[in-house]
Amino acid sequence: MGEIKEEDHDQVIVIETNIDDCTGEVLSYTMERLFTAGALDVFFTPIFMKKNRPAYRLTITCQEENIETMRNILFKETTTIGMRYRQEKRFVLNRQIKEVDTPYGKVHMKCCEHQGVTYEYPEFEDLKKIALETNLSIQDIIKSINK
Repeated sequence: MGEIKEEDHDQVIVIETNIDDCTGEVLSYTMERLFTAGALDVFFTPIFMKKNRPAYRLTITCQEENIETMRNILFKETTTIGMRYRQEKRFVLNRQIKEVDTPYGKVHMKCCEHQGVTYEYPEFEDLKKIALETNLSIQDIIKSINK
């Protein structure tokens, strides 16, 4: 039998609720509120509920001290009448943001390292701004920056 190697990780809470009677506009607003209140991640998954009704599963990742805040936002802003939550381990790479010069001006890059390999990712909002200013595609900008 193998062993599980304990790595550096932190604990997070994952909250889920299924919603079948709430508009997309309300869910979008709720997502903004959750992020503003400290959610680490928020996403929607399309699902089908009883009687084959289309719905969304709303998933939130947050720190344990934010459970009550997240719960209060969900009950206030959506039509949900309940939610599940669980504690999970999470491993994330250390990251830093650095500013690099590109042919289009300065771009913020998210830099991570794992097992001696460095990964750099340009910040999307910077790419979007450049694309709107230059009329280039985001893919072309990324290719140019990564050369």
